[in-house]
Amino acid sequence: MLASIRRRIGWSRIAVTLGAEEEARKEAVRVGAALDKVKLPTTAAVYMACADLGISEELALWSIQKYGIRNCEVHRDLNDLKRAGEYPLLASILCADRNELSSTFPLIKSETDITHLRAIVQSEIDTWFEDTSDNPNHPAAWVPSIVLRQLRKDAVQKANQPSKDEIKQANIARSQRTSEEKVARQKEASAVTSSLARKKEDCKHQRASRIRAGEARED
Repeated sequence: MLASIRRRIGWSRIAVTLGAEEEARKEAVRVGAALDKVKLPTTAAVYMACADLGISEELALWSIQKYGIRNCEVHRDLNDLKRAGEYPLLASILCADRNELSSTFPLIKSETDITHLRAIVQSEIDTWFEDTSDNPNHPAAWVPSIVLRQLRKDAVQKANQPSKDEIKQANIARSQRTSEEKVARQKEASAVTSSLARKKEDCKHQRASRIRAGEARED
């Protein structure tokens, strides 16, 4: 469950979601509301994953939040790199994050904790790149996974699609053109009708004139 969420929105946004859910939980406690009525789907997913892996829920939540926040503060959101197709930079960042955890989080003294946090970063690598075991420390050689290439493809297609505002403006312009064309056709039809009426009236007058002229000759 957690893996599917991570693939969809990334650790940075998971960290934000976890923070929001924690605030919701605290507010429920403050007002005395039943905690089972508070919706905490992402937190629940983390707890389930921790139970399956046999790791500390507290550590997992802390690690995700720290790593997610670091993604936003230290470098561009990894999701931006994925969508932009900047595979070498993405690989380089993930490799550095995995290998430099001790210096990145100096307050973590337990090697076990570092191992768990490194597993989170490795899960990102395993999702977005093919098997890197042959070149674990050479990110330039990493090959983007099918999932990552599809994410890039989807991003390009979305970027090439007109926005809602553009579609709205196009519909307005099309409607305006249709209205103008209708008015022009009505004016043209009216002009033709008026011309035919004038010709008919002219013919009537000419016929009347010929009749009067003939009567005058007879007199």
